[in-house]
Amino acid sequence: MITQKDIHNAIVESYSPAQKAYLAMQCGNNPEKIQAVEECAAKALNIAIKALNNAGIDYLNKKI
Repeated sequence: MITQKDIHNAIVESYSPAQKAYLAMQCGNNPEKIQAVEECAAKALNIAIKALNNAGIDYLNKKI
């Protein structure tokens, strides 16, 4: 399951400074609003994963 923390860490690691500034600006530079966006993205991804759930996806989401 993808969490808000996973989305946050992905943003930290992969967004450019300009992309981070744009996202922050879109959320009024409010950390709580940014967190809400991250939570919404995590929920959307989990819904998509659930819709595509199959043995192959299950296998690729579990550590061995």
